Amino acid sequence: MNSTKTYPLAIRSQWFRVGASVLMIVGTSVGAGMLGIPLVTGESGFYPACLITIAVAIFMMISGLLFLEACLWMPRGSNILSLTEKLIGRKTCYFSGFMFIFLYYCLVIAYISAGIPFLTHFFEFLQIDINSFFTSLIFVIIIGILVSKGAESISRVNAVLSIAMAVTFVFVIYFGLNSIPMKQLHSSSFKTAAFAVPILFGAFGFHNVIPSLVEYLDKDKKSLRFSIITGTIIVTVIYVSWQYFFIKTTSVESLLEARNNGEIATQALKFNNISPILLLLTNYFSLFALLTSLLGVSLSLMDFLKDGFKILNVNISKELRSALIFIPTFICFLINPNLFSKALSIAGGFGEAYLNGILPVLLVWSGYYFLKLKCDNKFYRNKIVLASLCLMAILCIVLETIHLIKH
Repeated sequence: MNSTKTYPLAIRSQWFRVGASVLMIVGTSVGAGMLGIPLVTGESGFYPACLITIAVAIFMMISGLLFLEACLWMPRGSNILSLTEKLIGRKTCYFSGFMFIFLYYCLVIAYISAGIPFLTHFFEFLQIDINSFFTSLIFVIIIGILVSKGAESISRVNAVLSIAMAVTFVFVIYFGLNSIPMKQLHSSSFKTAAFAVPILFGAFGFHNVIPSLVEYLDKDKKSLRFSIITGTIIVTVIYVSWQYFFIKTTSVESLLEARNNGEIATQALKFNNISPILLLLTNYFSLFALLTSLLGVSLSLMDFLKDGFKILNVNISKELRSALIFIPTFICFLINPNLFSKALSIAGGFGEAYLNGILPVLLVWSGYYFLKLKCDNKFYRNKIVLASLCLMAILCIVLETIHLIKH
């Protein structure tokens, strides 16, 4: 007798969609942001870094579930602007739009700052003598042209880069953890770990895809919650493994030097006793992570600018929208080329703290307590929980403000 179970096509299709949604959460979170995490957690040691990462993961998971609740109140196709306007008001909608632009422009600046050195090294390898300005210009023009081609072209390139990123990450962790002695695992400083919160906020920033997932999973609340929780857990495991690798293999001094120079974390490895193959793998992983993040963030900005100009009844071409993204960010890079860790920290400490911390709380608070919309889960509508989450997000903003004043 055959005991193998068979499931209806509709159920198997839903499982596939849930799996794809989990991967979308993971893919949106994991990227160039993780190249900045060891720069701020390496000084604290592994155990404080692990605890602060898990704490931020729990916070962002809960705020993601709150944002999901707000999305489920709204009709399909709603975005952050329509959500904010209908649940809170037009003034908050305008402020949220400003914070969205602020956040994503900061991220583009960070990724350009970290990506251009790869093209410089490539030209050096080919023994092509090009000054830094033209190298930077070539990089920005290539990315700008690709982004102007639209979502279909970007998705194809991003799919290839994402697969390459996943493969190289596995090899980096495997070879790294099996070939290098321990260094900083037992040192600990919870005081310095707290200042990693802003960058970690940015590294768990998956909330922008939740409206799309609501539509993709046909407002299936159970599947959506499962996707957010499972996706966050997977991302947390990846980030903890990544920090374990760095804190085990890299000296605090080299990480601090890379941070002060505005470089990505993998640049710190060249100052340590790392095999050439492992160094090459980490450089390839860094490149793939930067490009996937840069393309994804740029595409989100392209769509946002399109919606914004549509509200103003202005029809603007893809090429012009791409120019509006990359000309200002390129100018910022020229003014200060070493902005990677600072731009990443500002993006997380202000942009992510508001959009993915404070705003979901305000949406649910206003929707349930003022507009009297239905909310089945008592935890989500608990005033103490909502107030605590809001205070934690404000604490993140305070930490980033202190960090900027000190540095």
